Amino acid sequence: MPKFRPPRKSAARAWIPLALGLAFCPGALARQRPVVPSPSRADPEKPLRQAVYGGHDLAGVREYDALIAAGHQPSAEASYLAGWAYCSLHWPEKARPLMRLAQDADYSPRGDREAPEEVLSKIDEYERAKPPAAQVPGLDRALIDPYSDSADESEARILAALPRFAEVGRAIFGNPPPVRFFLFAEEPASLSFSQALSFKPVEKSHTTGVVNMVHICAARIRRKDEDDVVALALHETTHAWLASYLRAKYDRSVRLPTYIDEGLAGYVSTLAAPPQRVAEREKRVMEERRERVREWLAQHPGPTEFDELVSYRDFHSDRNSLNYAMAALLAARMLGPVEAGAPKIPALLDALALSRDHEAAWRRITGKDVREEYRALAAEL
Repeated sequence: MPKFRPPRKSAARAWIPLALGLAFCPGALARQRPVVPSPSRADPEKPLRQAVYGGHDLAGVREYDALIAAGHQPSAEASYLAGWAYCSLHWPEKARPLMRLAQDADYSPRGDREAPEEVLSKIDEYERAKPPAAQVPGLDRALIDPYSDSADESEARILAALPRFAEVGRAIFGNPPPVRFFLFAEEPASLSFSQALSFKPVEKSHTTGVVNMVHICAARIRRKDEDDVVALALHETTHAWLASYLRAKYDRSVRLPTYIDEGLAGYVSTLAAPPQRVAEREKRVMEERRERVREWLAQHPGPTEFDELVSYRDFHSDRNSLNYAMAALLAARMLGPVEAGAPKIPALLDALALSRDHEAAWRRITGKDVREEYRALAAEL
């Protein structure tokens, strides 16, 4: 949005009329200085527009609430933008009334954003696909708010583990960012939910963690070892914590290098075991990952180049299985045993957000060169 620029004039010319006025009338200063309203008073919705168009969704929501608190009647554009911000934060329920205000005013958004009626249609789709709330004894819903569409064995096992997940979140973050946890038994219902959350075509359901939300399809993560199923659910919850922490603290999109995003999620997933079994499970899982890497390398050329682990597209290639294992092993090598190392994660995220240099962030938090550590890890395997 273009910024207001006052007309230029020389300093000498600007002060001549004022100086002459003061010479003849001591009160001329007050008369010569016009009262110019501040930008926020002249256009109280400007901060909201700047926030949302700048990708600062939380600030946009706060600015909308401030307009209401100040007694201002928000425009259709303001209501639409605040609703859009809520959708971006994965809170469709909160977006609905704002989008209705925009629709009632026949608002047409700028650029390629969808019209209010299209957004409302997606929200209706989301409400139909959303599973009912689940009751989990001992779980603080303020930390993890669960929803589930059945109570089959895998889902019941995952739901029962959520209080442990909350403990893990507290151990890492102190006050972990709250997330909603959506759990589906089978692919069709999970796919409908994925489609409702996207304006782009979606061909398969997502098992993922994003800002404020975890989405799990139990059918996609079933394993012979039920401990692995629970660990995969914690893996996705960790993704949601990482994204939600960064959004809450910096209110902008902070793109993590893929090897860090996936490596930290795999690293933390070993904490899904009960506390007395964490060390045992960590040792076993780490050895399984090393063995997976060795088996892959026995049939293929050498390990992935470090720089290829940074981008999403290069990471999720035909070396996908290898890269997941290497990323988790590298995270453990950098941070140490998981119970002592996981609480360092917030500091690492802060360093990444502030420096935008993942190698410098690792050096600052661990004193280690991640590129050299990766080379050493590859050499060992």
